[in-house]
Amino acid sequence: NPASRSDFNQEISIGSAGNGHWNGFTFHTTSSGAVFVGTEIGSRMDPSHVPSNTVVLNTWQHFAYVYNSGTGRFYKNGVLLATKANSAPPSFDVLRIASGCCNPIHGGLDELRIWNTARTQAQIQSAMKLELTGSESNLVVYYNFNQGVANNNNAGITTLIDLATGIGGANN
Repeated sequence: NPASRSDFNQEISIGSAGNGHWNGFTFHTTSSGAVFVGTEIGSRMDPSHVPSNTVVLNTWQHFAYVYNSGTGRFYKNGVLLATKANSAPPSFDVLRIASGCCNPIHGGLDELRIWNTARTQAQIQSAMKLELTGSESNLVVYYNFNQGVANNNNAGITTLIDLATGIGGANN
């Protein structure tokens, strides 16, 4: 549910602490709502693949990126938007949401899921509006961002729980 857009806004990156922000999976937007997404800087999708107004202001949207056998697929609300040859996802030990190099996320983020198997379009469509338990087969990371109390000041909540592993991480 983005409230504003700027270049490198709405950034989510997954990689290794030693390889920097741009050497793993990255999703970020531009000021026009176009998207950069993929697993390696040289082969990820860019605004020529995922054009302006893909990210719409003040509207909840579901985005999914699937990598399988050398091909990345990017979905919005369960609909395939782009397909491109892409490098294999790296192993990761760091998950960044708007930290370090990029502008903060201006809006809401409801869930983040990482699977260790390629999800089909039918699987994406059937589960995209469902809250998971965290114990689903092949689910390796699941943040549902339900910590705290709705519509209250939750500034004291500094740990986000991964429901797939039960491990908490810094939320700052």
